[in-house]
Parts: sequence; structure tokens; C-alpha cells
Amino acid sequence: MVLAPFPALPRATKGDNMAANPGSKRIADWPEEPREAARLVIDQYGEPDEVTDTQLAWHNRGWWKRIVATKTFHRHNFPVPHFDSVESVIDYRVPVDKFTPLAAFDGRVIVERTVGEVSARCHDEQANWLALNLMHDIVIGAKNVDEARSYYAKEFADYRRKKPAPYMHGLRFTPGNQTAGAIPTRESCRMNISRTPSGKTDRTASLECASISRERALLPDRHAP
Repeated sequence: MVLAPFPALPRATKGDNMAANPGSKRIADWPEEPREAARLVIDQYGEPDEVTDTQLAWHNRGWWKRIVATKTFHRHNFPVPHFDSVESVIDYRVPVDKFTPLAAFDGRVIVERTVGEVSARCHDEQANWLALNLMHDIVIGAKNVDEARSYYAKEFADYRRKKPAPYMHGLRFTPGNQTAGAIPTRESCRMNISRTPSGKTDRTASLECASISRERALLPDRHAP
């Protein structure tokens, strides 16, 4: 399912909310890598809602339930060497049988089963969009782990080369508390396919809708004796 991009938020101007939440001042003594990553979030979403010496947090901004930028950062070598310090969180319930494939896909994708959240941690939200879109593809069966990792490397490189990178421009699914991979209704399938651009059927939407008859056939008949 391809969704329209989330409406752009006005970019913050220097000094917005500085007195109330001095996130910009707090990161001044952070190492360069996490300071740069936190500055990208401030430039996009304004000063944070919570500020400590070691992290900044934003709530309900853009696509995200929560964004956390930390002073601590982690070196990561996939698909190229870089540093991770910005975590983007959404509501999303992952079926238990998908935990292992997601762990094999990318250790920066973090599943919180109890609270029904999934997050991705990288340098910026574009990379987090990419990771979470591929997470969703794995959950619904649109890609296996190897395919997702290959796609990640390709699109990450394409984005750097200014080539089309559709998985890095917003979420391609709707976050929520319903268990991902649940059987969609015929009405939602019609809606999902109708929202694809240029009248073309998106592969993900097609897979979700094509699964209706197959999965319904596996359900027990509630009216059977």
C-alpha cells in the first residue's frame, strides 16, 4: 500500500522554544556525530518536548509516535559505515513468528511486544523510514530477509546518488495497534489499491489483498457444529 506523503511541517526557525526546551543548547557539547543527527531532527520538527543531558525526545511529530536522539551513538557497518543515534518509534504489533526474521534483517529494528511498538535507529529519519518499510514487507511476506537486505543496500546507495528512493520518503503503511498481517477486509483492499499512484497496483497492496481468500479459508467456520 502506498500512502500519500505525510504533510510537511513548517521547519523550525533558530531559537524556536529555546527558553522552554533548550535542546539546541544542550547538544552543544555532544560528540559531532550525534550532535549533527540531533540537529537534523530539530531542524525538521522544532525543539524537543523532553531534554536531558544525554537525550532529546519528541512526541507525536510527523509520522512518529516518538523520536529520541541520544548523545550515545553506535557505529554500524551496514550497508556502509555510519553512526546510529536517532530512534523513530511507531505503534505496530509484530506477529511472534516474525521476530526472528526481523532480527536477522537488521538489529536496529527493535520490536517491543508488550507495548506494541516498533522502532528503527539510524542517523536520520530517511534511513529509519527505509528500515521500517522493509520491516513491514517482511511481516506481510512481500520480501524475505535476503531480499529486504539487498533492497536496503540498493536504495540507501540510490538515495545518496539522488536517484529515486521511494522507501525513504515516508511510511508505505499505516501504523497502528492492530496486529500486522491481520486479514484485511475487501473494502480496505479496494481503498488501498485505489490510493496507489497512476492507477498502478502496488505489489504490497496486491499481496495483502490476494491473501484474503487464502487466509479466510484457513479460519474455522464459527457457525459449524
